Amino acid sequence: MPKKKVARVEGEVDVGGRPRIEIEWAQVDQMCQMQCTALEIAGVLGCSVDTLNLRLHEEKGMGFKDYFYIKGSAGKVSLRRKQFQTALAGNVTMLIWLGKQVLDQKDKSEIDQTIKASVVDNDEERKRKILKRNPKARELLKQLAEIRG
Repeated sequence: MPKKKVARVEGEVDVGGRPRIEIEWAQVDQMCQMQCTALEIAGVLGCSVDTLNLRLHEEKGMGFKDYFYIKGSAGKVSLRRKQFQTALAGNVTMLIWLGKQVLDQKDKSEIDQTIKASVVDNDEERKRKILKRNPKARELLKQLAEIRG
């Protein structure tokens, strides 16, 4: 079967395959700043993740992981700046949240723990096992003995 002839524009080389998808890098940068995944970005651009990664290597000299690290950082900085502005404008919730995240502040919490132990009288083997598993049990067993008289 003879090959189908394709009309060519003068000066253009027919390399076959699909037409090359042009990537809008400003759009990719903006989506990286919004912390979009490679799959999400490729979906919006109408290409595969492999195509996106290939174009990044061809045009930017790096893969998606490195490109996202650089461009995504700008988005994180913008978000952090806005959070600080919101907190400094008097938003108490944001002040508390940033205090916990940045300054390692914590809500005060008190723990009240009661330990109860029951030991069968004259069961020395069981007492030995309890003491072996839990060194603090010795004090509890002493208290139990005092209670029993």
